[in-house]
Amino acid sequence: MMFIVFAYTKAKRNRSASQGDLDIQTGDRNGLKNGHFLRGTLIFIPLCLAAIAFALSVVTNTSCRFLSISEDRFGELDTAGLWSVTYLGDSSCSLSFPDSFEFDSAFTLTRVSAVLASTLGGIGTLALLYASVGVSAETLSVRWVALPLAMAALFQCLTFAYLETDRCIDNIGCSLGDDAGFPMLAAFYWFVTALSTYLVAMKESIISVQN
Repeated sequence: MMFIVFAYTKAKRNRSASQGDLDIQTGDRNGLKNGHFLRGTLIFIPLCLAAIAFALSVVTNTSCRFLSISEDRFGELDTAGLWSVTYLGDSSCSLSFPDSFEFDSAFTLTRVSAVLASTLGGIGTLALLYASVGVSAETLSVRWVALPLAMAALFQCLTFAYLETDRCIDNIGCSLGDDAGFPMLAAFYWFVTALSTYLVAMKESIISVQN
């Protein structure tokens, strides 16, 4: 009789332990799913901002109206971009710069900065997209995504070194053109994206500690 009671008690304890393990496993799975859902929801904000910033950065590189040259001392250019220009009397963009155009250090800095801004920003955007689809990653890794995005904002600002080129300094009528607002907005959106990415990572860190 005592043996039967002992066996029944042990079986009951084993069932309780098994149920507890099942509850823990279920909780872990739910926590993992909730963590993925949380990450995808929060990352969506900086991801959208990054997409806008990247589009603006690309437009900056392709525009031929970064500068407006109303009084060109060579009587050639009307507007100028990073990779193309427009000539007086012709509103179409041309990839051919005039022979009188000097590719000085300021112009080189402008081009390199624009390319780096798009490249670093693009890498950050892809990293945010990778994190948003629910891929498991450390919060620290997501936090570090803010670094290339912040650098993209810095390099985007350096594109305004175009105003310090010899071609622009030698012309009284050299000023920001119709498309100069694109790099301004791109720099702003890169900065906001970097800030929001860092805040999202901090939010995830706080929630993980609480759980």
